[in-house]
Amino acid sequence: MATFTCGVQTSAPAATSLPSSRRKGALSPRGNVTTRLQARQGREAQEWAALVRQLSRDGRPLEALALFREMMLRREWNHHGGRRPDGSPLSTVLRGCEALGAVRSGREVHAFVVRNAEWLVDLCQTQSSLINFYARCGFLLQARLLFDRMSERDVVTWTIMLMAYANCDGFEDEMSVLFDQMLCSGVEPNPHTFTTVLRRVRLQQGHQLHCYIVKRFLDSDAFVGNALVDMYVKHGSLDCAERVFDGIEDKDVACFNSLLSGFGRTGDAEILVSLYWEIGMAGLAANQATYVGLLNGCASSGMMSLSEQFHTHVILNGFGSEVIVQGALLDMYAKCGDLEGARTIFDNLGTKGRSIVTWNSMIG
Repeated sequence: MATFTCGVQTSAPAATSLPSSRRKGALSPRGNVTTRLQARQGREAQEWAALVRQLSRDGRPLEALALFREMMLRREWNHHGGRRPDGSPLSTVLRGCEALGAVRSGREVHAFVVRNAEWLVDLCQTQSSLINFYARCGFLLQARLLFDRMSERDVVTWTIMLMAYANCDGFEDEMSVLFDQMLCSGVEPNPHTFTTVLRRVRLQQGHQLHCYIVKRFLDSDAFVGNALVDMYVKHGSLDCAERVFDGIEDKDVACFNSLLSGFGRTGDAEILVSLYWEIGMAGLAANQATYVGLLNGCASSGMMSLSEQFHTHVILNGFGSEVIVQGALLDMYAKCGDLEGARTIFDNLGTKGRSIVTWNSMIG
């Protein structure tokens, strides 16, 4: 029976043999996958799947697919003990195809799944991986067609399709309609579903979703709460963002950064300083995003003395050489009227560190 590897039709024995230049590797002590497989009788699914995953991790998704196909076609394995193979290795193969931009190979995986659907134990999981593959490769229509044809969908499937819309501009309405369909179907959203939808909803929809989240006691969850804060900050509703922030238990630095970015646009120096010290009091360490938010706030406030203090903290905490932070420093000094300080930072950036943003800050 014919099989394929690297998109070329070959005979079955050739498809299970790796190129000689790749036989020395981390797959086995001798580096020879074929020898290792042939040396064992009555192979188990876990052993095959492990080899498929290893090939995918090594950046060889087509060989992994060929090996998985042989695994599925071996009659003695398919019927051994009445067990059926699972499709989890295919998810690994699809991630490898995505990383390499191997769309044709991903389509071959899809065709293989269609032909062998009755053998796969976890067909829903495998189809969800295919939807994710098509969406990430820019084939949103194909992802949706596959989604619509699925006879069974779980919360992961719905969330992947929602994420596909959320990652594309101009599909907010489609995402909202799909989320309503999910609720009507009786599938309960999980925290990942909420954070995905909150990225793209309008303010009124965000309020409604917030109420839905509160009823399920998820608003105190740091993961969901941070998404709510981000949503309100994006729409300029800082009072709502602050109320959500205050109700979050076990805040992480990302929660503080979200609120900092919002108040940074207003230039409210008092709140910026308060939030910065709260980070330390909570036992958390400020990161690059923290200082970018603070410096942007200083730029909006125009307070030179506060700007210099935060610049000192940036240096003391080891973020002075970060290009993004330097860009924020440059913008801060320029907007505070200290052109000499801005020029010094601009010169330190060097040619590689300069971007259209830093040039505009200097010119403006």
